[in-house]
Parts: sequence; C-alpha cells; structure tokens
Amino acid sequence: MNIQGKDVRRPAARTANYVLTVKEMVDAVNSINPNAPYHDWFASHPEAQAAVCVKDGIYRPELSASSRLMGGRMAEGRAECLRVNATDGITGGIFVEGPGRFEAVNASIALSGDSVGIGGPSTGAAVKDGGELILREAFIDVSGLTHYATVAERNSVLRVYDSVIASHGAPFGEGQPQPTGIMQTPPPGLMIDGNGRTHCTMTGSQSFFYNCLITCDGWGALSTETAEGFAYLEANDCRVVTIRRGYGTYSDPGCHVVLNRCRVDSADMIGIVGGQGELILRDCQARCGTYGVLLHSVAGVPEEIGSVEVTGGRIESEGPMALIRSDNARLRFDHAQLCSRCGVLIHTQVNDDPLATPAGEDPYGVEVVFREMDAQGDVLHEDTQRQLYLYLESATLRGAVRGACIQMDQGGKWFATSDSEAVLMGEIHPFQLDAPQGVTVRLHAVQAGRQTLPSGGILELICNE
Repeated sequence: MNIQGKDVRRPAARTANYVLTVKEMVDAVNSINPNAPYHDWFASHPEAQAAVCVKDGIYRPELSASSRLMGGRMAEGRAECLRVNATDGITGGIFVEGPGRFEAVNASIALSGDSVGIGGPSTGAAVKDGGELILREAFIDVSGLTHYATVAERNSVLRVYDSVIASHGAPFGEGQPQPTGIMQTPPPGLMIDGNGRTHCTMTGSQSFFYNCLITCDGWGALSTETAEGFAYLEANDCRVVTIRRGYGTYSDPGCHVVLNRCRVDSADMIGIVGGQGELILRDCQARCGTYGVLLHSVAGVPEEIGSVEVTGGRIESEGPMALIRSDNARLRFDHAQLCSRCGVLIHTQVNDDPLATPAGEDPYGVEVVFREMDAQGDVLHEDTQRQLYLYLESATLRGAVRGACIQMDQGGKWFATSDSEAVLMGEIHPFQLDAPQGVTVRLHAVQAGRQTLPSGGILELICNE
C-alpha cells in the first residue's frame, strides 16, 4: 500500500521591491553608526588617474598619466602592447568612460599601493558610464588594500579574452593589523578574510570573461556590488582561484552570475548569494575549502529569494555543500556530482548576524531539488523561521533528513543513513524508502503505523492531525 503524505501548504513567492542605488546603500550602512565619519567606499580617489584615459571612445592623452605608460601603440579605438607600471595606489591602467568602444590587445599592467573606492581611474582596467572595454591577452596584476584589477560600472560592458587577472590585496592574517573602515575588509557574516577583490560588476553593467585565469589572495575573485536593478557577470572556460581565503564569486541582490565550464579552486566557497541574487553553474569543476555555496540575506526585505542552479559538473567541499542562513532560497542540482567531506549536503540555520533580514510573515522558505542524480549527504534543517522543501526528481538521496518536508516522484528514492524525521509531501511507494538496521525514520504522513524496511531499518509513520 502506498504511503500518503500530508497536504502541505507552501507560501507563495512574493515580489521583492528592493532596488537600492549606490547612494541609498552608502547612506544605509553609514546610518548604523551615525557618530562615525561618513564614508563612501565606492568613491575613487579624487586625484586618481589612468595611464590611458578614453573618453567617449577616444583616447585622451591630456587626461592620461602618460608618464606611467612604458610602451604601446595607440590607434583609433584600439591599443596594442600597452605597458603600465605604477606604485602609488592612485594611478591605474586603462579607464574607459562614456559611450564608445575601446579594445586593448596584449596589455601588461602592474599596479601596487593601497587604493580607495570601487572602479575609477586607479583600477587596472575599468569601464564606466555606458562604455564598452574589450581586453585580449592581457596581464593585469594589482596589489594593495582594496585595489581592483577590473571593474564595470554604470551601464557599461567589459569583455575579457585569454587573459590573466590577479589581485593580492595587502598583507593579512598571522597577526597583521587590518583596516577598520567600511568595506575595507569582508563583512564578518561572510566568514572569510582578506582585503582585496579582483573584479567587480555593478550598477547596471555586464562583464564577460573567456578562457581567463582570475585569482585573488583573499576576499573574492569575481564579485558584484549594488546592481541598481540588474547586473550580469559571466565566466566561460575560466580558472578561478582564491589562494588563501575568500570566495570564487558573489551575487548581490539583482545580480546574475553564470559560470560555464569553469574550474574553481577556492580557499573558502565557490560562491555566495546575498538576498535576491542568482548563481548558475554549468559543467563546472570546483574544490572548496569550506562550503560549496553560502546563501544569506542582510539589510534586505523578507520577500527576497536567493537562487542557485547547478547543472552537471562536480563540486567538492570540506563543509556543507550549501549553507543557508536565514534566507529564502531556491537550489536546483541537476545531473551534478556533489561531494561534501563532512557528509552534509544542505544545512539551514538561523543567522546570528545583527543585520540579518527579518523573516517577515509567511516566508517563502527554502526549496531544494535534486534531479536525475545520486546525492550523498545529509539535509539538516535548523532554521526555525521558515520551512525547507526537498524534492527528489528521479534522484536518489543517501543521507539523513531532519526537519524538512520531502517529496519524491516515481523515480525518486531515499536511503536514510541515520535517524531521520521529515514531513512527507505527495505519495510514495514503500520501496522508495529504505534504511539500514539500527536506523529509524520518522515520517509524518496521513496514516500511522510502523514497519521494517528492506535493509532492516524501522519506518514510523506518524499522523498527528
């Protein structure tokens, strides 16, 4: 006889009206400590200047720090073999501003020195205000506090081909004193370290990387910031490395990050999704020193839903494959190989971050789908503010499930490896569920009963209506 599950009512997704401008974001963060000096961490140094300044698609030598240009050939809308070296933290490589297209081939840019702001002329290569910058066979290496290698901002487009993009930040760890200014180091809730991000896409812009090596010593390799509605970051056939600490990529609210066929070696996690961000991984290979992905929501609105979609590929993590902290989320794993060395695939918990977004009324919850794959590891739901809904679509799960609702289609199977308790949704045949001797599965369903499973475990059906 089939086992009939509960009629579980799932809260509907609601529109998240959450579009902050950069100024609104800066004002909100500064309001947390109104007695401290006002700080805009987006603003570049007022004396910052690029070795090559392009305005509305035209090279402007009178606006450029030409003394830092060690070589290269300039043509209309194009530069070849640029050589830039600067050590003051305010001189950058290529800065493209305003409508127009500029292409740089075989550029070599080496920058050092502490910097301020995100983007602007002190960046290795930056594009702003509707411009388009194309880099081919570039080598960009930057060091210093919050010194960026590449940035796209304010409705611009950046395309990078066959290049090496690296940032080292300033020394950190091992007792090194760190700056205390806003966004000079990662927020504590990210549980990482460092003081420099390699790339950032923000404020309505789009960035594309093809066959590149992107590295950072600490904090993040491919990052986003305030989207102002929409921002897009894509990496294709790239290698992404965080050497000492940090994430491979980050997707902020309104940002969409896509990695296709990339290899990610991350000291911490492959990616973080904040609030209503989206992360898509297609046929990627990843090794993560902590979690596979981290999802959280801070200073946002309760309606936000973070999204992670993994299709194909293989991800290895030392900690849980997905850690979800006080966040509504959709996670879909399709034909993927997941290896969590701690034995936990999904772990939800209440976020102790004081800036964590309130759950609100009737929160959407967490939706996890495994499709046409063998998933090994536990699903542990410990977020008391929302529910977790687990779906097995022609997939097999070998692991414990605790605190979640679970539904299986006709091709789904669950082998509980340790004591479990869940709410059954839908209807299953008894052969779809199994557990070894010594393991008890407590399943809340329409009927009550107790039976021995094929491998010797015990199934307790609980009806508490």
